[in-house]
Amino acid sequence: MKKIHFFDKISCACMVLCLAMASAFTSCMPDGDVNSGGNGSEVEEKPAPEGVKSVALYSNLPGSQLSGLYFNEHGFLTSDNGWMLAPVGRVPGIGNVDYIPLTNWANQISPDVDLGFVGYHPKEGFVSFLVASIGYDEYRYPFAVGLMYLDNFSGGETPVELEKDIIDFPAAGGTQTVSLKGQKYSLYQMAYTGDWLSTAAKSSVYPFINDRIEVTVQPNTTDTPRSDVISIVTDRNEITTLKVNQSAD
Repeated sequence: MKKIHFFDKISCACMVLCLAMASAFTSCMPDGDVNSGGNGSEVEEKPAPEGVKSVALYSNLPGSQLSGLYFNEHGFLTSDNGWMLAPVGRVPGIGNVDYIPLTNWANQISPDVDLGFVGYHPKEGFVSFLVASIGYDEYRYPFAVGLMYLDNFSGGETPVELEKDIIDFPAAGGTQTVSLKGQKYSLYQMAYTGDWLSTAAKSSVYPFINDRIEVTVQPNTTDTPRSDVISIVTDRNEITTLKVNQSAD
């Protein structure tokens, strides 16, 4: 069994991790686009946003937790208090961890330098992370990891994408569901004027990812068709519209 030297390497590891994280803030971003890893699309590089914080997590050592997230002795970023983690691929800076993935959430992930991931906790909400550095002992066994993170992450930098932007109902009314596609956000509001329809945010996989919009329309008993527009507004005021049409009786 490999011997892991924790305590005699803490000072060295702290210095290495701090330098690595500082370098990540000040070094130039690589040229070209990078794959986001979440939905297969390429995203432009972005500078790290304001409020980015750094922390070094050590396996099996007190004081190494970040709101219940820690780096364990087996080399995984993990949690024992309800965190769900989802990697979103390799990114050149935490500014590119800007969306909430829909699938592949787990209670632990294997870290890699430049890995971007999103964490969700019922009390903490969403937090976006970037693995800035990993510390190894002389046996190349990982025993520490440096993270950059941005709390209160919510996404919403671009409008939500819908699988379709118009839905048609018969005069009898009914319920239809429209799925979000592309980048996924959990925080949005819906606004409309008609009192003959109603909406609800629904989840297909995880209860904290509202990736479906349910629209219910009451029967139209008049001889006039009617329509309305639902505005889906993200927490950063990006708007997508969904038109609802209903036939006359």
